[in-house]
This record gives sequence, C-alpha cells and structure tokens, in this order.
Amino acid sequence: MKKEEEIPKSFIDTVEFVINNSNIILDMLSNLAMEHMLGRDIRESLRSLKERHELLFKLIRDILVKNKKVLNWLSEIVEEDKRWIFSKIGDYSILYDEFEAVRLEDFGFLNPISSIIYNVSYNEDLTVPFLDIELISYGKKVLHFKEGIDHILWLTSSLMERVLECLKEYKDKPIHKETIYLMREQIEEIIKNSKETLKIFEEMITKK
Repeated sequence: MKKEEEIPKSFIDTVEFVINNSNIILDMLSNLAMEHMLGRDIRESLRSLKERHELLFKLIRDILVKNKKVLNWLSEIVEEDKRWIFSKIGDYSILYDEFEAVRLEDFGFLNPISSIIYNVSYNEDLTVPFLDIELISYGKKVLHFKEGIDHILWLTSSLMERVLECLKEYKDKPIHKETIYLMREQIEEIIKNSKETLKIFEEMITKK
C-alpha cells in the first residue's frame, strides 16, 4: 500500500500566512489583475513577490494551475469557513500566464514564447505578400514585426541554422527524451511544410 505523502510544515505555515493576511493578499491579486487587464507589465511586481515570499508565490501559482496535490492538501488542512479564501485566489486565473512566465525564469527562460498571432496581407506596389507577426510570452507581447515573406523565410532559415549549431554543440549532453521527441516532430512538420512551400513556388514559376 502506497504511503500517503506528509504535508510539509512549510506548506502549512504558508497556508496559515494566507489565512491571516487574506485581505492584503486578495487586494494584491485584484490590483495585479486590474493592471494586467489594462495592458500593463506586472512581471516586475511578481518577481518582487517571489523574491520576498517565494512559498506564497508558489502556492498561488499552484492554486491557479489547479495542482491536484496542493488542492488535496488544502482540503485536508483548511477549515471549511476559510476555504473561500483559496477559492477566491483561484478566481484570478487571468494571472496564471504571468506567474508561469516568472517561474520559468528560474530555469533560464527569458520571455518564453507561448503563442503567435499573425495576419497576412499583400503589397500591391511591391507585389510581395507580407506577414504581420506578434510573439506572445504568456499574455505579454514581446515582439511585433511586419515583413515580406521572403525575409520571413530568411529568418526561419537563420533560426534553423542556429538550432543546428546548438544541437551539434550539446548532442553529447543528456537531453530529456520528451524534448527530443518534440524536436523531431517539429522538424518533420518543417520538412512537410517546406515541401508544400516548394510545390507552390514551382506552380508560381510555371505560371510565369
């Protein structure tokens, strides 16, 4: 029979801290959510919170991500009339992306890209298709540019060269299996898209 994991005292102490300072903490989250909705950068505030109260930062992040183990621990040790506090913290899910981005900084990430927003257009004067691209780091726009697709392909090729250089440099280092599988899937997708792109180029040249 699997032995149940003991709830760490540091976790219990952090929970008690939240209960004793619930008004301050909920006001803080409310203000952060408002700032975030107004499009303001809140990461410096989150870094400050993490530096001053790392365990509180971690607890809030775990609640926002609905960490099952943490939620089970809370149900075990928090009295019923106090559970609303942690439920209210969970309501600020809009902040999860920002908490996660700051957490990833511990592992060396800087503005990790979580999504791409793009629009396509055509310049009649230059007779060139354009891509308008925004790179999003967990809710924060970190780069916005608009370029002709020929330059986008140059950028793509340059990035692939840098990836290859990085792999050659560290191919003998242990690399997480899931990371290897993911990279392989992405390369296969790149090859597939490249073949389709070349086919379109051939059709365009034939029409000329």
